[in-house]
Amino acid sequence: MDTTFSSVDIGSHTARLLIAQFQGPERPVNVLARKRTYTRLAEGFDETGPRILHERGVERTLEALRDFSSLNRQFEVQKVLAVATGVVREAENRDFFLRRCYESTGVRVRVIHGQEEARLMSKGVLGAIRVARNPFVIFDLGGGSTEFFCDRHGEFLERSIPLGAARLTHRYLLSDPPTESELEAMRAHIDAGLNAAFPPPFNKDVVQCMVGTGGTVSSLAGIMKGISSEMLNPEKINGVALSTAGIEAIYDRLKRMRIEERGATWALDRGRGDVMIAGTLVVLSILHFFCMEEVI
Repeated sequence: MDTTFSSVDIGSHTARLLIAQFQGPERPVNVLARKRTYTRLAEGFDETGPRILHERGVERTLEALRDFSSLNRQFEVQKVLAVATGVVREAENRDFFLRRCYESTGVRVRVIHGQEEARLMSKGVLGAIRVARNPFVIFDLGGGSTEFFCDRHGEFLERSIPLGAARLTHRYLLSDPPTESELEAMRAHIDAGLNAAFPPPFNKDVVQCMVGTGGTVSSLAGIMKGISSEMLNPEKINGVALSTAGIEAIYDRLKRMRIEERGATWALDRGRGDVMIAGTLVVLSILHFFCMEEVI
């Protein structure tokens, strides 16, 4: 008998839902529905004061969960698997937030640590595309953190570092468009985080292939392929190679644009457009750090 599952990921900037049927170990998962909502849960998190989730972001997240729960009922979901990542891991009031999620929606949300997030992310990526060259690095750029899974001929490394597109935007990019001094300060912070996270042997001298996932990477693929945010789906972009030079050209234009211009030029919705500069700089910094000319 087919089992219908619901997967919920509550991140720092976005909440995502996937409803799918599991039809047995020898058959592919049958996707029934996907939904994404920009909750901006990390808004205000890194400001001076207690490291807490603020009420506006919490309310937006609860509203997204209520919407997801309605879809779960519509598709007669038998089991909901919900996790929280990013800034929720660090929040002083995370237990209060998790309790409100359950009381408001009936969904029990589990906070997962960065290494588990990296491991789950790698399973998803490797289930979707074939990585032919080894050693390889897979990264997932989110709103509050970036997860890495590195494979060096069967020797694995999992990392989670607090370099997220929304988090960096809130901390560094105070002008619209941002100033050069804001961009340089953000670049220095990203480079310092990468250097601290990756000692040898998982360094730039051994990587043969790089794969990226997350909202920024998907949007970059959409820009290069001429696909709007609304039309993006895995079937259109999984396996697409994005050149470092092409991403640099996009970044050079992005950093000179106001938020409204980014949406008008590349059909980026505002939820993605306002964090796209920071996210693109993280992608470029990762590519440069590992001396890669492209990301899949």
